[in-house]
Amino acid sequence: MAVAQGKPWRLQWSDRFEVGVAALDADHRELVRLIDAGCCVAQDGQRSELLAILDQTLVLAAEHFEREEAVLQSIPAFAPDFTRHANGHKRNIEALTAIQQSLAAGDGLGDVEQLCSELINWFVRQAVGHDAKIRGYFHEGR
Repeated sequence: MAVAQGKPWRLQWSDRFEVGVAALDADHRELVRLIDAGCCVAQDGQRSELLAILDQTLVLAAEHFEREEAVLQSIPAFAPDFTRHANGHKRNIEALTAIQQSLAAGDGLGDVEQLCSELINWFVRQAVGHDAKIRGYFHEGR
């Protein structure tokens, strides 16, 4: 996270978000773009724009997890952990949905700092933490 143009809650791309699979890395880049855009509009008080961005983020996250699971199923080394990893994806979608529903149910944006922190942390936990084994497999060689 970096401070940019007076908006402290920004998510910028980092190579640590790469896993070594072009399609998954492209998804990660787009998720970073969407979350960063969401935090920018949230800080500007644009609730309807933020809800639209969260809708796009949820759709992309679900598609991304499907692609990631297809990659994992094609690699025998991931078979023992596949169910756990896929269940983690379900929990990640549930967490993102909860953020979106909380915002949709409220009248305003609530605590923008907390909202952006939750979005950024959601992505970083997924891309850096949850996907560490994928990154290790593709970056360190099979």
